[in-house]
Amino acid sequence: MAARGQDERPGGGRPDLGLLIPALLALFRAPLLDRWWGRAPIGLYAGWLSAASFVALGLCLAGWGLMQDVPAAILCLLLAVALASAVQVALEGVPEYGLAVVWALVGVAVNNLGGALLVSILALAGAGIVGLLAVRAMTIPRA
Repeated sequence: MAARGQDERPGGGRPDLGLLIPALLALFRAPLLDRWWGRAPIGLYAGWLSAASFVALGLCLAGWGLMQDVPAAILCLLLAVALASAVQVALEGVPEYGLAVVWALVGVAVNNLGGALLVSILALAGAGIVGLLAVRAMTIPRA
């Protein structure tokens, strides 16, 4: 029997954006002049949560039987890369967000090497896109 509030189906539970949204709000509100104590750690946290939230969504879509495993993974990778790209472009001068997303997407790629090769390739491509945007954020002159 599942714990209270948990779903008994494979992939269990539900995707929870309850942490991602406040983390992104905190990142956009973090003080510009306090990078190492404000924006950098929040950027790492929000970046990791951005990727993890879409991994959880993909697992739930497949676990609930709403989609097959690979299509759910591809859809959620595309959504994660789209969100991360938009956030990274909006957050000039905060590459830590993008670097955390890259780290997570490389983990997704490595995890899928033995099975869904297409998912691995797309995760690495997404990591490349977000990584380039993070490098761009590093090179933007700060006021």
